[in-house]
Amino acid sequence: MITAGQPVDLTLLDPLMPRYNGRSREALLPFLHQAQDIYGWLPPEVQEAIGKTLRVPLAEIHGVVEFYTMLYNKPTARQVIRVCEDLACSKEGSHAVIQAISEATGLEPGETSEDGMLTFEAVPCLGMCEHAPCALHGERPAGNLTPENVPDFLAGSLLEPMARPRGGPFIKLARIGRIDPTSLADYEANSGYKGLRKALAMTPEELIETVDSFDILGRGGAMFPLGRKWFFTRGAADDPRKKHIVVNADESEPGTFKDRCLMEEDPFSIIEAMTIAAYGVGAENGWIFVRGEYPRAHDRLHHAVDEAMKAGYLGKNILGKPGFNFTVNVRLGAGAYICGEETALF
Repeated sequence: MITAGQPVDLTLLDPLMPRYNGRSREALLPFLHQAQDIYGWLPPEVQEAIGKTLRVPLAEIHGVVEFYTMLYNKPTARQVIRVCEDLACSKEGSHAVIQAISEATGLEPGETSEDGMLTFEAVPCLGMCEHAPCALHGERPAGNLTPENVPDFLAGSLLEPMARPRGGPFIKLARIGRIDPTSLADYEANSGYKGLRKALAMTPEELIETVDSFDILGRGGAMFPLGRKWFFTRGAADDPRKKHIVVNADESEPGTFKDRCLMEEDPFSIIEAMTIAAYGVGAENGWIFVRGEYPRAHDRLHHAVDEAMKAGYLGKNILGKPGFNFTVNVRLGAGAYICGEETALF
């Protein structure tokens, strides 16, 4: 980790440059994340270098770094412990867990150890409310914490909590717990990509008519019919490069974690649904905005995108359909809940 006042070796950014040279503002968040992984924080010299590479004003970069709680403009530890103190976790005893961690580490929330190895934070909702009290040890999630199992948590020996819905019947969550979320073959064996194949057997207009006939409502506050949304979007522009399918997965309200369950346990279903929508409206670009507190969901979505590309479910002429091209980009947030669809494109 580079501490304040030390010389900053900008050559450490060189391996990233082929990925970011020639790009612009849309690459800012991933570039900041990767630079912070290298330096442990974002020194002014690094922010300036990123600004020059992406042609983004330095003032704008400062604003982004200062706004997001998981981006640091001053030295922090390589390892950060974040314990939720929001409603669900507080009710289940998170403050006793925070106290136990303080006693074990000698740190109060907001403090960093003298050797610079550990930072301890008490944070808002981490989206693992069904496993309250919960925490992140670096990128490793932990749930059902108690003062008694804090030593195991600090040692990294607690099993990671998994989404296991109870009750039912389940529709959107039907595959959770039944498939390996990292296996495309497992997804295909459980009806995966049947929907896309059925959609591609229709014309886009026929697909939109079918969706409209189901009277599916949009997820916005106005509950506008989904079929109508697709119809108007398809007619909005002729160039598919100017149309975008956006998945806003930046859920942060206490008690809200359905998106996390889907992303972690059934990520291919999200990619397939986006691809069907893209075919209907005539879009070539897809974006998924994942909150920074969901590192496992982010990793599994990235893996799902890579596997779908290899199998021909994403890319050019998808499943042999001439002219149907679609790619998906996964964007990781950084701890602030502001995400509307425009922010997800950032």
